[in-house]
Amino acid sequence: MSGNEVRTQTLPFTCLFLRSANLGDIERALDEKTQAYKSYFYNSALIINIQEVDDIPDIAEIRKITDKYNFILVGFSGVNDRNDIKVRIFNAGYPVFNALGARDVPQPQAAAPSASAASATPAQAEPQVKVVTQVVSSCGNTKVVEGNVRSGTEIRAAGCSLLVKGDVSNGAVVYADYDITVLGALRGKALAGVRDENEDAHIVCMNLDAELISIGGIYKPGDAIEPQFRHKAVQISLENNKFKYFDFKEKEK
Repeated sequence: MSGNEVRTQTLPFTCLFLRSANLGDIERALDEKTQAYKSYFYNSALIINIQEVDDIPDIAEIRKITDKYNFILVGFSGVNDRNDIKVRIFNAGYPVFNALGARDVPQPQAAAPSASAASATPAQAEPQVKVVTQVVSSCGNTKVVEGNVRSGTEIRAAGCSLLVKGDVSNGAVVYADYDITVLGALRGKALAGVRDENEDAHIVCMNLDAELISIGGIYKPGDAIEPQFRHKAVQISLENNKFKYFDFKEKEK
């Protein structure tokens, strides 16, 4: 036997929820999302949810936009029983993920429109396209997360560093404008120095077993991490665009 297995697995994706099928609205949403956090979304897997629109533009044109902003388009969700759209998606070479339908996303309670809202110009209207991620607001110089970060969760420390008082599980993503410290095992993805691709940032963890690490826009997948530093308590920094590790129990290597 080869030892290979086929299993189901829950993985985190960025999801673009369409409220408008206009190509310009789609591009504006991706542009706004990547302006401040370009390095985080670079080569991020993207699913487009079309639950709230009646039709979608030409898929090849959508792909041009996602490529422009360095997203990897992997499929569509919220298609339900619209077989004509399913055929277009399949013919374009993409799968349908109905498990990520809009019904799974908490919907805000509608408020009565105010007089000013009724007269709002199109530029003031609510955006028609939304990229959904879990955002954690900054608090002081360090955002503190009590306990573990579970699989499928994304934590962002905007404008500050991040301290996790627990583990970062497989399938979880933590990222910070500055440093990341994990007082447990780092098994998911950690992206430090996101703001302005800050190469002076560092990552500290008590057990390095990450799926991916990134500092200042430089990435390293988990299977490329040097084996002598795996499962060790380390500090990771950048030097000349290369990762540098300090093992707390041994001399610097």
